[in-house]
Amino acid sequence: MGLDAIDQRIVDELRADGRITINDLADRVGLSGSPTLRRLRRLEADGIVRGYTAHIDPAAINRGFSVWVTARLAVGDPDAQRGF
Repeated sequence: MGLDAIDQRIVDELRADGRITINDLADRVGLSGSPTLRRLRRLEADGIVRGYTAHIDPAAINRGFSVWVTARLAVGDPDAQRGF
């Protein structure tokens, strides 16, 4: 599904501030609250907006850094999986 210009602006605004109120979001994209909310719900239902997150300062919670690792085994048998 392609996004029209208003949907793209909604996505852009949410990227900048996921906690923006519907009224502020509506003002920024040039719509009233109800159509903005309908569009946002459609974007969520279509899987374009998949959730909302918070960016946490690692130092504030005594973490130096975070690491995300993804691994794929070339061999899928149980012995290879256990060895990994």
